[in-house]
Amino acid sequence: MYAGHIASALAMKAKEPRAPTWALVLGVGVLDVLFGIFVPLGIERTTLTPGVSPGFRLDFIDWSHSLAMALVWGILFGALFFRRGAIIAAWCGFAVFSHYLLDLLMHPPDLALWPHSSVH
Repeated sequence: MYAGHIASALAMKAKEPRAPTWALVLGVGVLDVLFGIFVPLGIERTTLTPGVSPGFRLDFIDWSHSLAMALVWGILFGALFFRRGAIIAAWCGFAVFSHYLLDLLMHPPDLALWPHSSVH
């Protein structure tokens, strides 16, 4: 799945060449970086599933991967690039949100509308 995220970052770079490549590639991975931080902190939960791909089950990933939080993280990340111009900031923010859109195609039952939402 990471190949799809990186491919989307490169497609965004093709549409807006002024956007920093590193920012777009990092942007499409921000939600997974947050997930990697939140699990050891106990904010999000997974369960190991030895012998069953991918090796773990996503029990609760609402703070990094819900619709509402993907928008929040995208806005915050995009704001870091605002001094480069609103268009660049918007593309960098969209890079973050695009992660949610692509994940929605692959594992919709794991993705909530907002943290602790009963709707997935």
